[in-house]
Amino acid sequence: KQSHSNSCFVRLLLLIAIVKQVRAVDTSDATRSGNKTLLDTYSDNDGKWAGWESVLYNGLGWVSSNSPMVGGRFTYSVCQVGLNGSAVFMLRSPYINADDAKRVTVKLRFTSRSCTAYPNREVYIRCKETLDLMVLQSDRPLNGSDLHESKFTKLSTVAPSITFTTVSNNPEELAKTVNTNYYTLDVVKKGFYIGLRDTGSCMAMMQVEIYYNYCPRVVLKLAEYARTPSPTSGELIRVNGSCAPNSQLMPGAARPTLLCRHTGEWFGIDVATAGDFCRCAAGYAKLNDSLCKACPSGYFKPMAANSPCRACPEHTVSGSAATQCDCQSGYYRNLAVDRPETACSKPPTAPKDALVLENNPNRVVLSWSPPEYTGGRNDTRYVIECVDCGGARLVYEPASSLTDRQVTVRGLQPETAYTFRIFALNGVSEVAMATKLAWKSVSLRTGAATPSKPSSITVKIESSASVRVSWSSSDTLGGGGATEYELKFGEQLDPTKSTSYYTAADEYLLTGLTQGVTYMLQIRARNSYGWGEFSDAVSINTLIPSRPENLGGTGATDSGAGNGAGNGANVNIIIGAVVAVLLCLVIVLTMIILMSRRGHLLPFGRKLMTGDKASQGGANSGGAASSALDCNMLPYSNIPLGLHLPQHLKSYVDPHTYEDPSLALQEFAKEIDASWIAIESVLGGGEFGDVCKGLLTAPGREPQSVAVKTLKPGASDKNKLDFLTEASIMGQFDDPNVIYLEGVVTRSHPNMIVTEYMANGSLDVFLRAHDGQLSCHQLVGMLRGVCSGMRYLSDLGYIHRDLAARNILVSQQLVCKVADFGLSREVVDNLGGNGVGGGTGVGGDGLGGTYTTRGGKIPIRWTAPEAIHFRKFTSATDVWSFGIVMWEVMSFGERPYWNWTNQDVIAAVENGYRLPPPMDCPESVHLLMLDCWKWDRTERPKFPALVRALDRLLHQPELLTCQRARPIYEPPTQSIPGRRYASLRQWLTNLRLERYADAFYQYGVHSMELVPRLTSTDLAAMGISSAAHQKRLLGAIEKLQLHVYEATPYSDGYLV
Repeated sequence: KQSHSNSCFVRLLLLIAIVKQVRAVDTSDATRSGNKTLLDTYSDNDGKWAGWESVLYNGLGWVSSNSPMVGGRFTYSVCQVGLNGSAVFMLRSPYINADDAKRVTVKLRFTSRSCTAYPNREVYIRCKETLDLMVLQSDRPLNGSDLHESKFTKLSTVAPSITFTTVSNNPEELAKTVNTNYYTLDVVKKGFYIGLRDTGSCMAMMQVEIYYNYCPRVVLKLAEYARTPSPTSGELIRVNGSCAPNSQLMPGAARPTLLCRHTGEWFGIDVATAGDFCRCAAGYAKLNDSLCKACPSGYFKPMAANSPCRACPEHTVSGSAATQCDCQSGYYRNLAVDRPETACSKPPTAPKDALVLENNPNRVVLSWSPPEYTGGRNDTRYVIECVDCGGARLVYEPASSLTDRQVTVRGLQPETAYTFRIFALNGVSEVAMATKLAWKSVSLRTGAATPSKPSSITVKIESSASVRVSWSSSDTLGGGGATEYELKFGEQLDPTKSTSYYTAADEYLLTGLTQGVTYMLQIRARNSYGWGEFSDAVSINTLIPSRPENLGGTGATDSGAGNGAGNGANVNIIIGAVVAVLLCLVIVLTMIILMSRRGHLLPFGRKLMTGDKASQGGANSGGAASSALDCNMLPYSNIPLGLHLPQHLKSYVDPHTYEDPSLALQEFAKEIDASWIAIESVLGGGEFGDVCKGLLTAPGREPQSVAVKTLKPGASDKNKLDFLTEASIMGQFDDPNVIYLEGVVTRSHPNMIVTEYMANGSLDVFLRAHDGQLSCHQLVGMLRGVCSGMRYLSDLGYIHRDLAARNILVSQQLVCKVADFGLSREVVDNLGGNGVGGGTGVGGDGLGGTYTTRGGKIPIRWTAPEAIHFRKFTSATDVWSFGIVMWEVMSFGERPYWNWTNQDVIAAVENGYRLPPPMDCPESVHLLMLDCWKWDRTERPKFPALVRALDRLLHQPELLTCQRARPIYEPPTQSIPGRRYASLRQWLTNLRLERYADAFYQYGVHSMELVPRLTSTDLAAMGISSAAHQKRLLGAIEKLQLHVYEATPYSDGYLV
């Protein structure tokens, strides 16, 4: 019987050489499944079953053998058939480390002899055709009695599906008798042992393989899913994907997920690849669906996206993974007007071919050719400087924004040598301050002057029909003295109704006069250089002869007998004297009224100077000053002026002073042929009609985009007057930071106002659309442009009255320009200045002119307290409004004072409340805002000082990084009611972040009561990945926390 068993065993071994194992691994679809082998007797240690142990019973048991016929591999066989029932033969594996498997598969390949092959009945009765698959789980390797067969538990019965009775020599027949069975084990320990327990069968075990399935690591659409061991049968494991290296989650996108099956296959791949969840970070480009590669040198990518890297623009360089390209040495970029992706450029070379086109005694016209090299830009402009002109007050036309290559200089002295320097500048000239500016000089000598106006005109009544006129020639000696005089005389000075008389003497007898008629007289002189100007008109009446009359104020009078004509002249003098006295009385009364009103202002202004509020204001002001020193902020007077660009401004003229508004329009605005304008699109509706984008094609000029305001048909006379008045106002302005009037169309319908086109629209809308996308340096640069425009207007003697971000326009190059002059008015200096455009404007030492409104709406949130209460506008009120504009810009277009009512705003400002610094606003910028909001308007800075302060911030960026903690103060006695939000969605809508409402609800936040408890960690867990949106939410949450804990009823503002 034993011999027969051995024969069977040898034949079974032959099957090993015939039937070879082929392990099928689908490497073509690694994203679907994977497995890891923990033990394989066929391949481990050349198939020698290392570590396996046969537990013998009476010296019998599992036998290991190999043969050259089967390639030297080993098998274990047992064939102890017919023994008594207590015989147990155990084949035990070594300790198997389970790795991180949760479920393993045991694969057995074996053959089994049928019990029918044994004719002996006793053997047949005791024969078995099955084995027991045993398992012992343990956290560590065991030995000794701990490995006894009794410690094992039965996992399953190993039963063959194929048995054999007779041994065949045919390899194909033998291969058909091999069984392959699979068994699963849920792993609960760190490792386990496997046992094969035989109690009377005849089997040969060719292979034991133990492995577990896992879902392999995959990267789909830049989303990476970690290798995950498969779960137990019937379960799924949810795996969250993370963005691959150098990539980040799309804004507002939920994290992608896949499900891992127990078979090691991923489920949900179609959904995970349907859209993009991740995008390559700035400086990296998508190479394929699994990799973001750094942009090579010479390339850049400014923002996170799945777009390719871009080549660096001209005159720039970059390293690996660059987000922008830096300028090469000697080249510059002006971040106030240039985008980071634009090419770098240089200042231009000097202008060429400077010429004197006209040379008059008091005026010259200079011309020049453009520079040979413009620096690679198309924004070349020119500045004229007079060398060693001392205190001469020269007037340049145009005064600023000199882009044409011709300028008229007025105010020169006759027969005087002058040298002018013509500078060529462009957008980077101020950035490249270390570079010497290029200039071309032109020298000239003005010609001699024509005679000045004759003065000291004296009229002597000779008779009722004749008068003798004499004058002084002492101040008409320019050009070698007057050689001839012209007297223009008549009832009217119209050339067709007057007569001219010529004489070389300095007196003349006019005869043939009609008694009782008033005549007008003007005199001018001529020398070798031509005729001078006519004198002021003199009135002559021949009613009653009288003593001679000095009409020039300084000449001698004749004491001869008077007559009726003389009495008539005396009447004129008396009337003039009376008028002068009345004017003096009006001026005195006006001064008294103004001083009285100023006295009424004092109690209003003293609210912050007395009592507890004064103490609070003083403490806060001192704290601000200390903080300013921490930031190295110098007084306005100590801020360097930088590049000197001379400006010679003329005074603003109010179009309302003209009887006929069309005359003002003719003087200040240029008429444009309507055929030159082509309307391209309608941008919106304005106060008078539509606002359109158009194309202006004027002869001799390149076509340019323009904005066109049209007057709607059927407009009222008042609307038409306002329409034309606005054009007359705009036509007087010529500054890079004030909207430029190209011209008007009034000779055809519809009437049009044509201005330069600003591609980015109003500043408030632009800021909200680019929330968080502009740097602090860019924002301050835009504020500098607004401030420069207001400096120009204030120097003209002009008050805007409605300065707000909505009334600032932004160009394609981010240049800000002041616009909308519907509420603007001229400065009327009634506090001791020199009249319109006098020396008491914002730029001078005085308070500046004022304007009193005649009613109408006032933009409360932007308007200074004195203007709200007393309808008194000065250039200082524009400074207050500019402070609000600064706050709007630094908060990216947030509404000042949020959703407070106008009455709440007025009450808060009166009680000393000032807006807090917006998020990430530098302390130095907020200090400028607080200076603009000084209660006493005389203490507010002037626009020139503000321009210098902003220039310093731009040239010293370290001042833009200085921050300070929120101030600590006692809350005011009068509170401002905070907004009560009815729902979470309403609160998010107010923040323009309603897109995250579902994320809040899914996170369990369903009401406003839970919002103050949220942290940045909670926001990130909700999937809010945008840094700008997180900052906005955290700022709003902080305000809610201040209300919840009753820190102050004013949120986190400032008391001054």
